[in-house]
Amino acid sequence: MFVALDFETTGLNPQHSRVIEIGMARIIDGKIADTYTSLIYPAASVPYAITALTGITEEQLSQAPLFEDIALEIKKFLGDAIIIAHNASFDIGFLKKEFLRAGIEPPENPAVCTVKLAKRLLPELRSKSLNALKKHYKIIHKNAHRALPDAIVAAKVFLKMLPKLEEEFGIRNTAQLIKFQEISQKSLNFKFAKKSLAEDMASAPDSPGVYFFKDRNGKTIYIGKAKSLKKRIRSYFLATASKKAKKITRKAKHIEFKRTNTELTALLAETKLIKRYDPEFNSQLKNFPQTFFLKIETDKKFPRPKIVSQLRSDGADYFGPYRNRETAYDMLDVVNKAFLTRECTETEFRKKKICYLAEIGRCAAPCVYPDEKKYAEELARVYRFLSGENQDALVLLLNKMKSKADKKLFEEAAQLRDAVQTLLKQLKRAAILAEPVNSANALVEIKGSERNDYLLFLNGNFHIKYDITEEKNFFDVALDDYFSGAINYEEKISAETIEYFKIALAWLNSKRDLINIYYLKDFETKEELFRSVKGL
Repeated sequence: MFVALDFETTGLNPQHSRVIEIGMARIIDGKIADTYTSLIYPAASVPYAITALTGITEEQLSQAPLFEDIALEIKKFLGDAIIIAHNASFDIGFLKKEFLRAGIEPPENPAVCTVKLAKRLLPELRSKSLNALKKHYKIIHKNAHRALPDAIVAAKVFLKMLPKLEEEFGIRNTAQLIKFQEISQKSLNFKFAKKSLAEDMASAPDSPGVYFFKDRNGKTIYIGKAKSLKKRIRSYFLATASKKAKKITRKAKHIEFKRTNTELTALLAETKLIKRYDPEFNSQLKNFPQTFFLKIETDKKFPRPKIVSQLRSDGADYFGPYRNRETAYDMLDVVNKAFLTRECTETEFRKKKICYLAEIGRCAAPCVYPDEKKYAEELARVYRFLSGENQDALVLLLNKMKSKADKKLFEEAAQLRDAVQTLLKQLKRAAILAEPVNSANALVEIKGSERNDYLLFLNGNFHIKYDITEEKNFFDVALDDYFSGAINYEEKISAETIEYFKIALAWLNSKRDLINIYYLKDFETKEELFRSVKGL
């Protein structure tokens, strides 16, 4: 976890100047998740130049708390996070001095300086000021020289830097990151122990793909994927390279690579090839982002929607993936409050007793009134909602909220209001596919820099148009079978296919701006589909 920090102060020296405003932005999972800001009474005069720069007046500060009054709040917000700051020595210096003045032990959080990172990542940029970096990364920034807006910009700059840090310099953990900012530009030069590796690296293209480190006998000792083969392979020979990278380059004699159109097909190819070759320096169990699904068990007469983290071949329908647990449970909460599907466990359901949710009109009570047709109709509405038709759910929630308010059931109305707000918030974060992922029939077009990729989801299986791991490609055959009605439905999805499903769906969910989805049911023939998908 990271926290971006910024202070506005009465001057430049923490020994003589005081803090007048603090802003902090907490970063979790690559996003700004929370913020904290406060004016701070400095118990000293504020120079006119500072007021002119920040707009903060002594009158405003006269009503603000002393630093010692909010010191513990600040310490709690920081927690054990790594502090991100633009010119970190300035902000950390003031942070420690203000804590010491308050008679409280200063936090000892490690810090990362975006100025130092910019010097190493962007040597061509003349100015490394926050304003220059904001312009370089095309970040919208209002209220400059105020603590919270500047902290948020510093956080966004840092997040923009992360992909380059990993891709070009192999920075994958916080220890490497902290070390990297202190390394001089001169020491970032290449260090080749073998001429053959230098020659191989020189021929690597600046495109996505998979690379293979091979020993003197031609045996593959490591397989990796890259958004840019040239930049990723380069990172193995920098001073910042990890111990593992250095072991690989010491043992390797040659580097080979295969290009792909996009990062996703490189990722899928890497996964397949690692399983196939089991290289010495690869771990079979890679850590892919955890995703969540909303599951409906179709073998039950009265199923209840529930959240799971595993996609299984069990006949159930799965909607998703949702990139985190909070989003998944928010969607389930909307389903529970907008529709009349049951929420109880199987144990409670078998008791066949009316529950509180049925009494307040939030459940159809199939435990007591087992009307299969009525429940199936309600379930169909849930399916439509999970498939992206949000209007029905919104109207239902608004009508229920109005009804509860009219009856002066204000607590229940407030719960429905929260569900409406959740629904509006989730509209842009709905499931990537508008059909259950285990039975979807869809073509996904993925934009590449030179050539697009195409993924075909087909009844519990999927095919890649340009698959570098297979000699024979079944993409076109599968499409022909679908439109001719000769498709074979998968009764059981293999564990390997489920793993690829999850990898592909998680990636697609995070790259929505790069994809187009075409549902096969909307086309009569393959030719009609191809006319809509220009690149095929």
